[in-house]
Amino acid sequence: KGEVLQNEINKLTTELEERDISRLSQKTSGEQKAVDAKISQLKAEMEIQLGQYKSELDEESSKLSKENEALRNELLTLHKDYEKAIKTGQAKKEKEQVSKVVKSGSSDAELFDLPDIKANLLGKNKTVSRTNWGMVIFVALLFSAASAAAVYWHFVMNKDITIQQKPVVNNNKVVAPSKPATQVQPESPKPVKKVATNNSKPVARKATSSGRLKPTRIFSDFLSSGGSGPVMVGVPQGIFAMGSPDNSTYFDERPQHTVSLRKFSISKHEVSFDDYDRFCSETGRPRPSDSGWGRGKRPVINVTWDDAVAYTKWLSKQTGHDYRLPSEAQWEYAARAGSTAPYWWGADYPGNNANCFNCGSQWDRVSTAPVGSFSASSLGLHDMNGNVMEWVQDCYRKNYSGAPIDGTVWESSTCQKRVVRDGSYHSTLDNIRGTKRSAFTADTAVDQIGFRVVRLR
Repeated sequence: KGEVLQNEINKLTTELEERDISRLSQKTSGEQKAVDAKISQLKAEMEIQLGQYKSELDEESSKLSKENEALRNELLTLHKDYEKAIKTGQAKKEKEQVSKVVKSGSSDAELFDLPDIKANLLGKNKTVSRTNWGMVIFVALLFSAASAAAVYWHFVMNKDITIQQKPVVNNNKVVAPSKPATQVQPESPKPVKKVATNNSKPVARKATSSGRLKPTRIFSDFLSSGGSGPVMVGVPQGIFAMGSPDNSTYFDERPQHTVSLRKFSISKHEVSFDDYDRFCSETGRPRPSDSGWGRGKRPVINVTWDDAVAYTKWLSKQTGHDYRLPSEAQWEYAARAGSTAPYWWGADYPGNNANCFNCGSQWDRVSTAPVGSFSASSLGLHDMNGNVMEWVQDCYRKNYSGAPIDGTVWESSTCQKRVVRDGSYHSTLDNIRGTKRSAFTADTAVDQIGFRVVRLR
């Protein structure tokens, strides 16, 4: 009985719960319907209000459009009246001017503001004069005589004169003097291999009338292991203004100072891979990379300052002569070749004289060019501007204050960087000038730096 009663109680409880849920659901459904009805009412009211607003806006817009159209028509009418007034006034003014000119009897030239060609060429006031052929012939004969005298003096009277002109510094500019300063003698004879020239014996060359330097001799020393070293060019002694003027923006090229140099010899070309590879083969030194451009007659690259110095020491031992890297003064003196312009050929575009970023050669900003690919200076040197930058012996300083005046090497016991002169195939034209100097640590090896050598005795 207890279980039956319990089942009945559970059944009744379930029915009561279901009734409560149903009642609540019905109540909720009724409230939801009331809310929905309220929302629908509000929507209808909003639509009515929006319709009224739209109608008012349409009326206002139509009114403004009509007013704008009226104003536009009025402006067009005023503009047409203005143009008509201008045309009428101009026509009247031009008519008065023409009438005035015609009445005064003016010519066509006056009417159109042109010169009266008839009057000038055919009238009394013509200005074309007849050529004085007698004077022309006299001047031509005088010029011919002067030229003949100059040629006679240069090739006959001046034949045996050997000079090295010394430039004079004047207002921060170097000017070649009109008189010779000193006589140049050939270097004392040494066992050398002579390179074919116009003369069978090495003789001193004179400077040209413009002060350009000429080589005293061209030669090549024998190597003890066989063969010969780099081709060398004898440079005459002289005086020049080193660096840039005080108004230059290249501060490390200042102050400009006078340097007096003894004669020396410098390699005609930058040291090539042929030259350097022989040194490597005989000393067991690793061969530097050619950066994929080829070896042979191309200038050696990817060499450090220490590599270049080692080559000069080996060359000195092989030849019995004193070889080293150039001093800064020796390098610049040779690079200028007597010129006071930024480049040995002058200040204009290089033409067929250099390899740089914008020099116009086939190797520009791409690679080095084989040595001797471009014209030589009056001193017989190639590639003193562009192709590769060149190591020199000196320690780098930020300017020339206290620099030697005798062309010797400027060393330092605490040297941190070495000097590199000139620019490379990747340098702009301005940066291959003869005064250009840069600084690199002695262990730097890049494809834009090579070197050349000098022989002191």
